[in-house]
Order: sequence, then C-alpha cells, then structure tokens
Amino acid sequence: MDALVLEQPNDLGGITHRKTRSRRPLPPQETRDWLTPAETALALGCSVATVHRMRRGMISGIEPLPFFQYGRKVVFRKLSIARWRERNETGRLAA
Repeated sequence: MDALVLEQPNDLGGITHRKTRSRRPLPPQETRDWLTPAETALALGCSVATVHRMRRGMISGIEPLPFFQYGRKVVFRKLSIARWRERNETGRLAA
C-alpha cells in the first residue's frame, strides 16, 4: 500500500501567521472600581453567558444588570452590582 502524501498547492505551506497584538494587563481587581464580565460572573456565582443575559434583561423576574459599555467592552461597577444584588436578594426571592 502506498503512503498518502499531501502537498501544499501554490506554496501555501509557507504562510506565516500574523503576530497577535500585545495588550496591557489589567490593573489588580482590588484597585479598580469595575469588574469584567468574567469577574462579575464569578462574584454572582453564574456563567458569563448568564451575566450577559441578565445585562440584556432577558431573564424574567430579574431587573437588568447595570453596566457601562466602552466600544465593544462591557464593564460592571462594583458598587452598582452590590446595589443590584441587594435589591434582588431582599426583593421577591426573600418572600
């Protein structure tokens, strides 16, 4: 049985990939007054997808999460999330 040899037509084997952009690291979470969606999910004990659904107001019976948007970046203020959590924990769920 002959071995199968795959060749790259038109010299596609020599393609180099673009370098990824280096980004500045975020400051430590303790020094910021805002959270990323992943940090907010960790604080609330849910998934990032659920954080975005709550932000959009897609979960009935729960008021939308307060957020700020800078271009395509979404951030959540720690104080706003704490107030939101207080309202939702002492509201309908406590009864």
